[in-house]
Amino acid sequence: MGFSQVLGQAAVVDNLKKQLEHGKVVHAYLFLGPKGIGKTLLAKIFAQGLLCSATAHPVPTDCADASLSQVDPTTNAPFPGNQVSNGPIFPGPNAETFSPGDPASAHSVPIDSADASSELGGYAAGSATSGPAAVGSSEGSSYDGPGLTDSAAATLSPEGSSSGAASTGAAAVGGADRPCGRCSSCLRFSSGNHPDFLHIQPVKNSISIDAVRDLQRDIAVKPFHRGRKVYLIDDCHLMTVQAQNALLKTLEEPVGHAVILMTADSGSQLLPTVLSRCQQVILKPVSINLLEEYLQKKYKASPGYISFAAAYSHGIVGKAVEVVENENFQQQREEIIRLIHSILQGDSTSIIKNTEFFVENEDRVFEILDFIILWMRDIIMLKEWPQGALINVDKRNMLAKHAINFTTGCIKYIISIIEETKQLLLSNSNYRLTMEVMLLRIQEVVTCRQW
Repeated sequence: MGFSQVLGQAAVVDNLKKQLEHGKVVHAYLFLGPKGIGKTLLAKIFAQGLLCSATAHPVPTDCADASLSQVDPTTNAPFPGNQVSNGPIFPGPNAETFSPGDPASAHSVPIDSADASSELGGYAAGSATSGPAAVGSSEGSSYDGPGLTDSAAATLSPEGSSSGAASTGAAAVGGADRPCGRCSSCLRFSSGNHPDFLHIQPVKNSISIDAVRDLQRDIAVKPFHRGRKVYLIDDCHLMTVQAQNALLKTLEEPVGHAVILMTADSGSQLLPTVLSRCQQVILKPVSINLLEEYLQKKYKASPGYISFAAAYSHGIVGKAVEVVENENFQQQREEIIRLIHSILQGDSTSIIKNTEFFVENEDRVFEILDFIILWMRDIIMLKEWPQGALINVDKRNMLAKHAINFTTGCIKYIISIIEETKQLLLSNSNYRLTMEVMLLRIQEVVTCRQW
């Protein structure tokens, strides 16, 4: 497992690697982005890098209790001019070097990513040794944090240079790229048996306060291997309010040897106090061209279907991979296309049959309706901008036939009918009746063709 596995997040990856290289690590990170973008993958790679024993690691320098002086790893004695309180905290031949750090700042500072942005949608990563900072820009996305400003906070520029209180943090540590994938720590991590890594996942779409209390009890135990423990909380937006409040105490009073990584689809369900105490790592969709190139190299599907998968996923790597690999999806897509063709034929006798299709697929009705809207969008694209980018690019001939038979106004009105139907379903209306009315209204549009 390595950073090379992360697609289309070049600036974010580069800056996280620099934080590992220079030892500018904070006590909490929050990876934000849509489902399937690769948040958990990136967080696990970063966790493996934090635990990698290829070179020595300083503890997070923004922790209040990280005021540890440097010690000689061979004698466990302080270097000249240094004071060690109660002896070295991690005695033995694996003792590491540490530098004093200032208490954590209470606010996150969004970092200007203008210089670090790229066609891949990557964002500049920030690092603060005196307080958390945001990695990337939240502009134009639903993952924006509170964006509070604190004069005590320090940021890391896209080129990796630190400013403010970061100069008082841990000394830079050079050496091999991390994670190396070869050391004993990396091998333990890859096998899922690393004693200093704890992965917390939702149970029944919720993370309870008990899970957080288990984490806090584990933090109190000293690291087993290299002087650092890493905790990954997946889908932390599913934490209950009680769990978030319990975690807040740990974030406000960080332990020197612990780094907490969290992933979330959006920060809107997290408490502002939790958001402000994490360095936000914001992942955005990758470019369609890059995603299409990646899929072509990895899979043997037809070029047309690869192009469809890349466009349909809107740059979400995980979704694109699922579209290509899942044979059921391909079959279901063909069924929906046949349904659309039947609806646009305007045959009143097919309404009962089409209603039954929706009844049988009630559990994924919104997915079906969204696909129909995308199909209608492609019809409009062919009519108004023939050279425009289609989503169902492999079905251009069928789309062209539909485009000839209907005006743009008709297609727009059909889309509005489907959107109204989605709203009715969200308000718990009678399902079968709602679908029958939708089909009857669309048939009226198809028959008249005057909108």
